[in-house]
Amino acid sequence: MIKVLLNKIQNVVKFVINLNPFNKKKNMQNISLEFESSLDELVALALSMAAIEMLGYKGIQKQIADYPESSLHIGVGDPNDPGVVENSSRMMFVNILASYTNRTVNVEELIHSQMIQLWLEFLDQIFYEILQLQASGNATIKANELKIDIKKLDLSQLGTNSFNNTLLDKALRDFQFLQYGSKIQTIKKMVGANGIDEEKLVSAKKHVLCRNLLQHHKGVLRQEDINGPGYGLGRNFSMIGIDKKPQVIGVGQRINITYWEIEQIRDDFVVLAKEIVSCATQPPHDS
Repeated sequence: MIKVLLNKIQNVVKFVINLNPFNKKKNMQNISLEFESSLDELVALALSMAAIEMLGYKGIQKQIADYPESSLHIGVGDPNDPGVVENSSRMMFVNILASYTNRTVNVEELIHSQMIQLWLEFLDQIFYEILQLQASGNATIKANELKIDIKKLDLSQLGTNSFNNTLLDKALRDFQFLQYGSKIQTIKKMVGANGIDEEKLVSAKKHVLCRNLLQHHKGVLRQEDINGPGYGLGRNFSMIGIDKKPQVIGVGQRINITYWEIEQIRDDFVVLAKEIVSCATQPPHDS
């Protein structure tokens, strides 16, 4: 019985949307352009914050040189009486500089994390669009690969738009919970690996790993990150240093995200996004 239902569901998946799949090219390109625009905003923010940090650092150094015992006063006061400051927070500039110098998190790491999140959301969006294209008659995803729970589907709606949307939404939820490597393999399977820069895929994989290490392991590189399953990237794990030169990171060392790394991953993401969209939207070659 379940096998029969799965076959029926598979037939529904193949004809969910009655359209020419290549009419969706503009929509995918818009997703890619929005992704690129969001990345540009984050890169601009990273550069702005780097400039503010640099100017602020120099300004504080001068303040300390001129007035070694001076403090920063922050609070809410009476605009008519500048001498009155309520709820103030006072910290000596020398301590501010020490705290900044010894920090374990920088603005670049926070922006980097947002860039990775944008990349993952882009993959989700593209997956859904590709699935709709393939559902128009070129499906390569089998119903039993979508982890469909027959008992939780309203089979009385089989063949209706409501049921079709349920299938697509279920597929998207499954995709969102996949590990990163499985997500990329799924996308490559759906669009074909030809035309997608493998070196940039490795770069993206490295940065997803970096984001996870910074969030869950204090940014420290582990042995399994070098040659273990899943994220294993090989022995040479390097990051771009503040001098804009590659620096090899060894096991037990902390990853540091610099502005130059932000620029590099932005460029890699933009290329990958365009390549994925191009592969997903080009007409099939005649056999």
